Amino acid sequence: GGYGRGFPLFVPSNTQEGLAVKQSLRNRYTWIPDYRCRGKLHLDLYYLIGQILGCVLLSRLTVELIWPKLTWSWLSGELLQDKALACFNVAMPDVLANTAKLTEDTWDMMGGWDDAISTISYLVPLREDRRLLVARLRDHCRELVDGGDKAFSSLSGSLSLSSSTGIDALPFSLRDRLVDELRGAFRRRCALQLDSMREGLLSVIPKPMCEFFSGEELEQLICGPEDYAVEALRNHCEVQSAVSAVAQWLFDILRQESQTFRADFLEFVSGQRRVPDTHWAFSIRIQKSENDATHLPSASTCAFTLYLPLYPDRETLFTRLSKAMELGLADYGNA
Repeated sequence: GGYGRGFPLFVPSNTQEGLAVKQSLRNRYTWIPDYRCRGKLHLDLYYLIGQILGCVLLSRLTVELIWPKLTWSWLSGELLQDKALACFNVAMPDVLANTAKLTEDTWDMMGGWDDAISTISYLVPLREDRRLLVARLRDHCRELVDGGDKAFSSLSGSLSLSSSTGIDALPFSLRDRLVDELRGAFRRRCALQLDSMREGLLSVIPKPMCEFFSGEELEQLICGPEDYAVEALRNHCEVQSAVSAVAQWLFDILRQESQTFRADFLEFVSGQRRVPDTHWAFSIRIQKSENDATHLPSASTCAFTLYLPLYPDRETLFTRLSKAMELGLADYGNA
């Protein structure tokens, strides 16, 4: 939803981020706080969201939130890993890792320190953060060497690493500062919003209890486990007798396929990828389709109903179901 100036509270993350669900059949977004929502009213709403998360934890309910690992790590107080920054820019983890390994020679091959810094800074999401990044690195040059201000006064030339002014001592210190500043620029993008959500969560859940869990554990407590037992699914299915044989093939397929396939199937028939660990809030009806075996299965997510044609064998069911899930989830994501 939006507030104040009409900005949404959450926006899609980088579309190429390892996907919300690994190897999903479709290119899914995760959702990150909108960096434009920095006003008091916005932050109050993020605080409220945190409080709601705390109530979910205490009530042992589950809600499906397609948030990146960075959000859950932040909420739990866990030390952030560089790979979590992929939700802002998919290249960022590799850039940080490679930058930390760079030598003077490899920097020279990139066109010199200032050209490299200028290029890498454009990976930073916000223009003001890019300016801040370059300004801080320029200040660092001034601190390190005599004449550093002059050598770094423009971003078009190359810093000489053989200068007699002491500039040869600059690269490794500047490299480490660059890595730190890049991390900071990305974390600052949503720090206010995530801090407000965490404060709201901690107003309901004691801090030691919250920090007892890792980000991944906190996500599973609130959203439910990423996988489910096929027997549990079967116990919550109402199967029409006319399609019982095909339904048995369906359960066999679900047992043998991957967790991702099972999550895609659950979303295809119900609109959600996860279910509570302890109880299911719905039942799935499996009914005979009016279409013949040349057609694909279909589903009504609102009615939790799967319609299966009478396929002649399990292989045909698997082929048709996989295609229906691929097409159905793509349409669902674009709806």
